[in-house]
Amino acid sequence: MSLTTASSRIVLFLAAALFACVCLVSAAPVTKGLDLKAGSSLRISILKKVDDDDETATTTSTKKHRKTKTSSSSTASATADLASKKSKSSSSGEYSGDATYYNTGLGSCGWESAESELIVALNIGQMENGANSNNNPNCGRSITATGPKGSVTVKVVDTCPGCANGDLDLSPAAFEKIADLSAGRVPISWSWSS
Repeated sequence: MSLTTASSRIVLFLAAALFACVCLVSAAPVTKGLDLKAGSSLRISILKKVDDDDETATTTSTKKHRKTKTSSSSTASATADLASKKSKSSSSGEYSGDATYYNTGLGSCGWESAESELIVALNIGQMENGANSNNNPNCGRSITATGPKGSVTVKVVDTCPGCANGDLDLSPAAFEKIADLSAGRVPISWSWSS
């Protein structure tokens, strides 16, 4: 093999690796307004279905991973609480959580949206996507959210995989109706309008 052929292959490999990195970075979620102090960490809670025999709950953090043991009664209680919240998610009722905003685009409902539209990405726990999220009955439903500055009615067009139960990820236009964009994250209450 000649030196030119080897060099060409190395350049081709590096170009492919760079392209893969660009694709991964562009698929990463946008986090506007995220203000981390030195030494702080992001914490992600993962809820998963737990069998009665399994007594392990997992909490994942960006700094460390740890597994903790819980008793079967607390696991059963947490499972019952999750089930009761889940049963309310598609019905009427008042919910509370945090509101954030995101860069809109093609949502999990299969619709393209603009940042000027009054839309929302519903948290993954209450969105309850099935095998085909385009057929989700929550797609197109209306939610009325109330924040520090007022209320807004928005249409569900997307899922927020990083949001906790009760949280909403709004378009910038919708977020501005309930808070200043500079706030980034605000406490809200919300209910289904339709």
